[in-house]
Amino acid sequence: LFVAAIVGFAGWMGKRTLEEAIAAEERTKVLAVDMAVTADLALGDALERIGTLANRLVEWSDFRIYRRVGEGAQRVYRNAGGAAGRSEPPADIELLRAEVLANGTDTLVKDANHDARITTPRAWAQSILILPLRFGDQVIGTLELEHTKRNVYGPQAQSLARTLATQISAAMHIANLREPLLQMVEQIGGEVRAVAKS
Repeated sequence: LFVAAIVGFAGWMGKRTLEEAIAAEERTKVLAVDMAVTADLALGDALERIGTLANRLVEWSDFRIYRRVGEGAQRVYRNAGGAAGRSEPPADIELLRAEVLANGTDTLVKDANHDARITTPRAWAQSILILPLRFGDQVIGTLELEHTKRNVYGPQAQSLARTLATQISAAMHIANLREPLLQMVEQIGGEVRAVAKS
């Protein structure tokens, strides 16, 4: 009993140490994504960097970011390979996206083959997670993750994906603020050149 107690305690300590090491690694990767958001990059470059770093935090076969445009949404980034990258999401995903944009709530499909909302299941999209991108009270877009396996997006994966969604929202908002400024600088530069010519 004494030896079993010592072995049990050592196992518990080892498990706890391993969990803390994994959590520390995840925090380091989230910090790296934060740095990509705050870096002086164009939106496309920032999203590309976030997508690369995010692949170490959350698994997917298809990673998409949509920006709200009027009543619909426009894709601004996609990171997908294989069959997922060669085809566009079907109409049932568009309906789920519209629901997320309207309600501002997460949508999770644990098993696409046994979910009534998915009318055209795909082999590479068995698990689907769609999160709203928020800035303040506004939903400015969606983050969409798909995976080849069922029940991939548990509570921990959802928490990490929400952190990514917050960072992506910040990157998109910074880009929205920067675009008019860059246009104004370009316009002023053109006027200065015109004055210099005259």
